[in-house]
Amino acid sequence: MRYLTFWLAAILCACQPKMDHGHSHAHSGGGAHGHDHGPATTIKQTIHTHGLELFVEFPPLVKGKISPLAAHITQMDGYRPVASGKVTATLIQGESGIRHQVDAPNQPGIFKPALKPQSAGKGNLSFLLEVDGETVKFDLGSVEVFENMTQAEAWLAHIPETPDAISLTLEQAWQLDFAIEQVIETPIFEVIPTTGTWKTAPKSQSSITAVTSGEVTYRSDLVAIGQYVQKGQNLLSIDSEDMTSGNLKAKIQQAQIELEHAASILERKRKLRAAQIVPKSELEEAEHSFELAQSRLETLEKGYAPGGKRISAPISGYISDLSVDNGGFVQQGHQILTISDQQSSRLEVYASPYDAASLANLQDIFHKTPGGKWSSVVEGGGSISSVGNAVSSERPQLTILAEVRSGVTAPTGSVVEAQLAIGSGTAVLTVPTSALLEEYGTYTVMVQLDGESYARKVVQIGRRNGERTEILSGLKQGDWVVSQSAYAVKMAANAGQSMGHGHVH
Repeated sequence: MRYLTFWLAAILCACQPKMDHGHSHAHSGGGAHGHDHGPATTIKQTIHTHGLELFVEFPPLVKGKISPLAAHITQMDGYRPVASGKVTATLIQGESGIRHQVDAPNQPGIFKPALKPQSAGKGNLSFLLEVDGETVKFDLGSVEVFENMTQAEAWLAHIPETPDAISLTLEQAWQLDFAIEQVIETPIFEVIPTTGTWKTAPKSQSSITAVTSGEVTYRSDLVAIGQYVQKGQNLLSIDSEDMTSGNLKAKIQQAQIELEHAASILERKRKLRAAQIVPKSELEEAEHSFELAQSRLETLEKGYAPGGKRISAPISGYISDLSVDNGGFVQQGHQILTISDQQSSRLEVYASPYDAASLANLQDIFHKTPGGKWSSVVEGGGSISSVGNAVSSERPQLTILAEVRSGVTAPTGSVVEAQLAIGSGTAVLTVPTSALLEEYGTYTVMVQLDGESYARKVVQIGRRNGERTEILSGLKQGDWVVSQSAYAVKMAANAGQSMGHGHVH
């Protein structure tokens, strides 16, 4: 944690702009705010739509004056700047309007059109992004165009400040593993905390067994636990040539002799049958013996080459088990290796017999991934296969089996933390659990005020369902909270105390 703190501090300080006490932050309209100790000089607005975030900063619009507009556009999936495209800023006043198009960002994510209004009064401001053949409109709604700067400054002076706002520039956020999510209502279930064990689903694995006894030779570039192999790839060979018994080469030679003998008998029976000397049943018996001899030889010869019997992968997947070392001896019928395709895994979860009545309303199972995040069996396309209803002295707990199809990477046999979701679920306000910061039993979240300003809010939490936690108080539906790198925003608050909040584009 100490090294993480140093790393975050380095990023935040490197991106921290020089102190500019004359540059404040303000929203247009009822959402205005500033967080410097002087009059606000710019207007800020933030819009989220179509998976994009627009954060625009501009000075008040004044008749006859050129107003530069710094439009920051972020692709919210991955929280990265939009690196290309055209942006058109449009101001409509009554029946007329003005617009300005820029054909590329000045730097990734930041477009800088400018507008020069020709008359004072109300207007409607919007931005249009054109990128990769797609068009997205951001409508900022009503804005005021002032007659002169004196009116604009007087208006700005009455904008309320938010002195405890935390500044994190988008240039800083774009460098972090950053994300924001909206506070929404989602179903929250009562949960039973428990543990489980990862098993391999039967239909998702295939084992290779020795078709003959002999010495095993692996392809060294393919055969290792965790190695991915393609269906049909040659994996190993089994050589029994030096064996006195079970020698595959000798078996093939013997099978060839038996086939030649069966073919000779069949030919003779056909001639005798044609002369009506033997009954039809004898010919049919000879035909059957020939087919058996032919099938036996084909089976023995399949995959055989100098060096032994070659064996290929029956399915595509990962080698999950090796029972024989390279160069080791194997008996016919012994399992050599196992391949798992990992398209689905079986999760075996356990519950107390006292929870048997609750399990009748089992709706979902949440399980923790190796990366520490929670995943839902049902939302991941899996299903609950069975719920046990009996226990014994050997197995004192009830067993629940689920098929998981969300790309499980945990090793087979490993123990996993799990939650059993019970009941019908209640729609309540929730946030990603990753948004919560806990300190001495008090939980806080970082709420976005605008694209570059945040506020710490104390919240009361309720039930937790995997990756989401119920919010009892402190937030309202529609708020945007930092869901990844909330700790970095907290670090920015500490850095801002000594380095200032100014931000000039």
